[in-house]
Amino acid sequence: MLVYLALALAWWTLLPSWLPLMTIAPLLVTACYRKPLIDTLYIAAAHGTLLDLLSAELPLGTQATAMVLSVLLLYQCKQFLFADSLSTVPIMTAILSLTSTSTLLLFRYAIGTPIPLTGAFVVTDLLLLPFLDALLALVGFTLPLHFLPGRRRAGGGQQARPV
Repeated sequence: MLVYLALALAWWTLLPSWLPLMTIAPLLVTACYRKPLIDTLYIAAAHGTLLDLLSAELPLGTQATAMVLSVLLLYQCKQFLFADSLSTVPIMTAILSLTSTSTLLLFRYAIGTPIPLTGAFVVTDLLLLPFLDALLALVGFTLPLHFLPGRRRAGGGQQARPV
C-alpha cells in the first residue's frame, strides 16, 4: 500500500496541473481488494478531506462525502472482477473516476452550484478523464509493480522446477 501511495504522490507532482487525474484512485482500488471495508472508507475519507482542504470551491466535507460514497459503491463492484488480473486496477480506477465525478456533480446540484451539462463536460469529465485515469493506472501502477523483482507469483510463489 505504501508503494501505491508513493507512486500516487510522484505522479501527482509530475503531471501538469491542467490535467486533473485521480492519481490516488489506484491506491483506493487496491485498498478495496486488500483491506476491510471500514479501512478502505477511512482512506477514502482522508483523501476526500485533503481535497476539501486544498479546494475552496465547495463546502468542507463535500468531496470527502462524495469520495466515501464512490468507494462504497466500488467496494460492492469488486466481486465482479478478479483481484489478480492486470486489467482489474485500470478498470476499477475508471469506474471510481466516473462515479466520483458523477457523485460530486449531484452534490453540486444539491448545494446550488451546478455545472452545466454541456457536450464538452460529458466528453472530458465523464469519458476522457476516466479513460486517462485508467491508462495512468495501467502504465503508472499496474505494469511497473507487476514486473518488480520478488513479486509473489500465482500458486503460492513457487515456480515450476525442471524434472
